Amino acid sequence: MNIFDIHLHPAMQKPLEMGAYCTMVIQLVIFGMYLYNIKLRDINTKLLLHVSLIKFIITPLIAGVILFGLLNLEPMVATLIFIELVVPLAVTNVNLAALYECRPLDVTVLVFFTSLIFIPFFILISNLLHYLNIINLP
Repeated sequence: MNIFDIHLHPAMQKPLEMGAYCTMVIQLVIFGMYLYNIKLRDINTKLLLHVSLIKFIITPLIAGVILFGLLNLEPMVATLIFIELVVPLAVTNVNLAALYECRPLDVTVLVFFTSLIFIPFFILISNLLHYLNIINLP
């Protein structure tokens, strides 16, 4: 729709926006319900460690070498792609795991902990990119 510059009538746009907001709320409610059911002794620490290692160490190292070393991209574009690669797992993953009965509690733990880890990790990465003169922070 963006490519062909198709605009929706405001009467159609408003219900779509309301539906989008409702689905976000429902996803967060489902996430909260699964988060409530987690017991600390049942957390799969091996899975959590492996996913965190891949998400916050291996992926950034490989992406950094490719984006900032091998490809000749504008620094801002490379930084945006890099940050997209290291964001935490999405709440939507919990809904998909629940829908397909694929360990939704484990996925909930992964989403929660990768979100917690991402906050200091993002500050560290931002400062590192600034220190390496890839981006300029105010």
